[in-house]
Amino acid sequence: MSSTFLGLTIGYSGLSAYQASLHTTGNNIANLRTEGYTRQQVTRVTSESLRAFAKYGTVGTGVTAVAIEQIRDTYYDYKYWDNCERRGEHYTKNYYMTQIEKYIEEENQKGITTALSKFDNALEDVLKTPEDEAARNGMVHAAKSIADTLNQLAANWEDVQEDCNEEIKGRVDEINSIAQQLSVLNKQIAMVEVTGEKANELRDSRNLLIDELSSICDVEVEEKAVPSNMKDAYGNIIYTGQTTYYVKIDGQMLVKDYNYNTLECVPREVKNNQCDIEGLYDIYWKNGQDFNMKSTSVGGYLQGLIAMRDGNNAENLHGKVSDVDLVSNTVTLSGANITDITKMNLPENGKIVFNGREFTYDSFEYLGNGEYRFTMARQLTAFDSQGIQGKNAEVGNTVDYCGVPYYMAKINEFVRCYAKAANDIHTQGQDLYGNKAGFLYTSKIPTGGEYTFADTAIASDTDTYYKMTAKYFKVPDELLNDPKKLATTTNIEDGVAKGDLLKLFKNMKDELIINKSTPAQFFEALLSDISVATQSAKTNMDNYSNIGQTITNQRLSISGVDEDEEGMDLMRFQHAYNLSSKVISVLTEVYDKLILDTGV
Repeated sequence: MSSTFLGLTIGYSGLSAYQASLHTTGNNIANLRTEGYTRQQVTRVTSESLRAFAKYGTVGTGVTAVAIEQIRDTYYDYKYWDNCERRGEHYTKNYYMTQIEKYIEEENQKGITTALSKFDNALEDVLKTPEDEAARNGMVHAAKSIADTLNQLAANWEDVQEDCNEEIKGRVDEINSIAQQLSVLNKQIAMVEVTGEKANELRDSRNLLIDELSSICDVEVEEKAVPSNMKDAYGNIIYTGQTTYYVKIDGQMLVKDYNYNTLECVPREVKNNQCDIEGLYDIYWKNGQDFNMKSTSVGGYLQGLIAMRDGNNAENLHGKVSDVDLVSNTVTLSGANITDITKMNLPENGKIVFNGREFTYDSFEYLGNGEYRFTMARQLTAFDSQGIQGKNAEVGNTVDYCGVPYYMAKINEFVRCYAKAANDIHTQGQDLYGNKAGFLYTSKIPTGGEYTFADTAIASDTDTYYKMTAKYFKVPDELLNDPKKLATTTNIEDGVAKGDLLKLFKNMKDELIINKSTPAQFFEALLSDISVATQSAKTNMDNYSNIGQTITNQRLSISGVDEDEEGMDLMRFQHAYNLSSKVISVLTEVYDKLILDTGV
């Protein structure tokens, strides 16, 4: 039989449960504008009934508030994180492609097209007065203006690559910081929840960090309940109340419970592409695991940065090992995809990869017919030979995106073709001193001096047009110092007014000298490609931003705090609290009557 005063217990249970509900609703309202806050609600269940040993069976004992839980759907969390990763990648590509486009487009009368037009105008002036030193000087400086424009363009794009590189380091530092914070939060959550309580605020902080991490890279999150070694009376496993929490990036473990791994950035010892700046970072796990930067699933800002910094449109050198000579310590590649000197983009010394095995080379030479011979940095062994013979090989890394290395290779291609065409014309003639003319264009040697392009064998240590790059493209100092050394005719004895070379120079603008394109057509096509890539990145960024807003709305519809809904809950729980109070008030009168007015 139940206690006479059970009613007070039932009324009190209602007061306690609905007071907790009112406090939780108030907490929701207080955090209406708190970033990352997840709406909470009190879970109420019927209290365990009592056996009355009467015909009517058991007696209810009221209500129990068993937990304050978050209202959250992990399905929308995963969708949100996946979309953040994609948006982060295309946001980065759009940001840096916009800079690349800005540097190449024609603005304020600057740019390569304008420089080419000025050169044509200077030609006309020399044709009119071929002996006039001022006119000749104007032509030389017009040629210099073309070189200066390309120098500046290359320098600007180098700045873009450097910015990408520094941001990669910054993002890696962010990942490490987030990993450390997650491990601390995991420990704090475990300490709270092992007692059976819910660490809701700590879980909100952890989810907010995952939101941030998902923009930087691809993230996988998994949480599992920890089983004990005990079973209940029915043979079911009893769980401890604790969970195991995993966070992976690109499929590799970043955080597991209280432990975390960190990444580090290490400057490259060799370049992947000919015009890469010095000190580009490669990413490694500090615990010795391999971090695959070439993976297309890195995701987020990091994926976009790697694509922009290292993207060569998969146009780095590829071939197949046809010979390994242990005596000369050389490896020969056949069937190479690059056979034109104007398109060669491999560094003088660098990395060569044979089916995943990385080696470095000290020098290379092009043998013709698609064959390259590489002199390796360390002595190869018979084991090495057996492992790489007949294998596919690539120089540097294949990154299938048009990033800074790709566009640098394109303007290098331009200067090599344009300079060779101009030099072939200029070296046919004689200067005003009657001497054979030298080059109209050359390239500065980084350590000092100028190339003469006198060698015929193409190799990393020979003086050929392979050494000419947009960054060091220039007019020879002797021409700048003495415009009389400019050649305008093939034979000075025929008269300087003949100007046959000037006519050839003038025809260059209409000839297909840049690999089946005119100079203007080449840059128009390059600018068009850059504009299309920029627009594509912006379109993708906008699309994922719109999708992200939709997912965010769906997410907030479940876990967000709604003013109207919380207002209704306040009134509902207030009414329920008042009714529970009324139960106690009524029962107080009943007990007064029972105790004071009922005789024994």
